[in-house]
Amino acid sequence: MKISLPVGLFLLAAHAAKASCIDLPQPAAREALQILNNQIMVAEYCEKCLSPIHRLIGIRSTGIVCNERNLCRILINGEEVDTSHLFAPIYDEREENIGYAVGCSDALLYNPRFLNID
Repeated sequence: MKISLPVGLFLLAAHAAKASCIDLPQPAAREALQILNNQIMVAEYCEKCLSPIHRLIGIRSTGIVCNERNLCRILINGEEVDTSHLFAPIYDEREENIGYAVGCSDALLYNPRFLNID
């Protein structure tokens, strides 16, 4: 299905305003960490700027930081990341959203690289 550029940008903007999987419950954060530990590189998409351009992050180290309410943030190379913006091959060779894979309801459900907008 193809959608027009104005409609597509509106839908992207509406989703960008709310999507965030930076604070995860501890079980979901540990699952995200396990996924990341099996990766060499992940793609991070700039959802806020509505761009299909992404940056590749080479994973040298991963970590997790939790607060007193057991909400946790994921670290890649010492920087906090929002898992709703991260894509990696998880179950097969197709890129999947890491936030969605660990149950975050605000995760970006599409891969902007394959979004079909005219």
